[in-house]
Amino acid sequence: MMNISKKFWGAFLFIALTQLALAIDPGSAEPRNIIGVEMVPASPEQIALAGCKQEGVYVNAVIPNHPADIAGLKVGDIILKINSERVTTVEEALRAMDYLEGGRKYPFRVCRKTQDGTVMVDVLVLVEKVQERAIGKIS
Repeated sequence: MMNISKKFWGAFLFIALTQLALAIDPGSAEPRNIIGVEMVPASPEQIALAGCKQEGVYVNAVIPNHPADIAGLKVGDIILKINSERVTTVEEALRAMDYLEGGRKYPFRVCRKTQDGTVMVDVLVLVEKVQERAIGKIS
């Protein structure tokens, strides 16, 4: 079998989903802020596993070499705040990102389980503005 890197598949998936979004609704292509993560609603089990005491948005996937990956966001992180705005749903997270200016770094407050316990991590994530509209919960 061919050994194809994870970077290739991550980039391929991102491009394929973006193209699918345009195929579904080509007339609504508008600039959208992205950081390269798939966010899903955090279940009570995921929140408890991370050791968080508050609700947030679960990072389900991180696209390699995109701003979130470079900044250090990890699968399993619970995003609590984006640029000091509290987020508890994916919709709130997407709305908070829509207010950010592309090409600048913003603080993301995340809850993360480590070997030493639960830590609160502040990461500065570069927000990219793309012309294509992201599909679903990928941002």
